[in-house]
Amino acid sequence: GSEELIEFGFDTTYNWWATTQSFSNRQRMHINDYVSDNYLELSKPQFSPDGENWAFFAKDMGGWNLITSEKEIQILADSPGTILYGSDSQKMIYSFFRADNEFIVSETDTLQMRFRSGPLFINNSGDKFAFVESRGGIKTIFNSGKSSESFQDIIPIGYWHDDRFAYAAYDGSTWSVFIGDKRVSNIYQDISEPKINLTGDYLAFIATLSFGRYEAVLISD
Repeated sequence: GSEELIEFGFDTTYNWWATTQSFSNRQRMHINDYVSDNYLELSKPQFSPDGENWAFFAKDMGGWNLITSEKEIQILADSPGTILYGSDSQKMIYSFFRADNEFIVSETDTLQMRFRSGPLFINNSGDKFAFVESRGGIKTIFNSGKSSESFQDIIPIGYWHDDRFAYAAYDGSTWSVFIGDKRVSNIYQDISEPKINLTGDYLAFIATLSFGRYEAVLISD
């Protein structure tokens, strides 16, 4: 019989997707020529940067599953989290929640995340991840098992091409940009709108100087 269109979209990689619902309130995912089985609940799909791979979360009577363009993985989750692909599109990571605990799964490991604040980041090759840790008013960058120096505030930027993580940090009086443990910028009154390119070899931001002056700063190798 006919199915009701619930949601649809087009990705920047020229893929299209849609979710439909049958009279039994079961949902199906449509991605280009692919049509999923019926599920109780679906997340939006995530596409790899080259558009060749995709993944989404789907809930059935047995719980949550991760459905990818290659396989189906059952996960012991109360709710789904995030799906991320590396910029080379070869590998992915995903997260899920069990009670109040968040877990992230890579190709080689499953880690319980603590004190995460803000978004999750993945490196170019898709085998490392990073996020801001926030505890008691102090922030650090957690990058694949190691924590950075502590700061009063951090703006995460993204992975540099050599797997160091780039971020803007506030020490209580001034802001600077770091790549890993190395300061790579001058000291500023404020930093805003930081951006990094897909391959992680250029980053830019707006710096606030003294007397209300601003400048655009570009950093590269």
